[in-house]
Amino acid sequence: MEEHNKMISQESTKGNVSIYINGGNVQVLPNATEAVQYVFCVDPTDVPRWRGGDVKEGIAGDEEENEAMRVARGVLCIYYPDKKELEDIIHRIADCPNASDLANLVVNDMQKNTILSSDRMVSKDFIESLQQFLTFKTGASTGNIRTQINNVRRR
Repeated sequence: MEEHNKMISQESTKGNVSIYINGGNVQVLPNATEAVQYVFCVDPTDVPRWRGGDVKEGIAGDEEENEAMRVARGVLCIYYPDKKELEDIIHRIADCPNASDLANLVVNDMQKNTILSSDRMVSKDFIESLQQFLTFKTGASTGNIRTQINNVRRR
């Protein structure tokens, strides 16, 4: 009887854990005694919800565009948590006239001055976040930008 009570008291001290994963990369540490995750977010009020145009045509397209823009800002704010620095890098990305200049910015500035890794800079979701701010259209494909980044890294 005593052994049974001891087992019940041990079981009642165990906690239940629920983990909800909604995209992104998540590392579950089952044997860790402690884990810290830093989450950097952009204030949603920083991104305009409406850019004008016909209400019937604009709402769905603009909401998708704004959502993509918020996600892109969220990806970049991991590397630039300061709002002023984040805006500065977004303007610098937008000022790039071609994929080659963008690759130079990513490798020679973003990687050297932030925690951006070599593997991350050529990942599809990182490049797609950069594409949200590009002003050039020719050569703006994910594959071409990845190629240009790899070319700059090899120099």
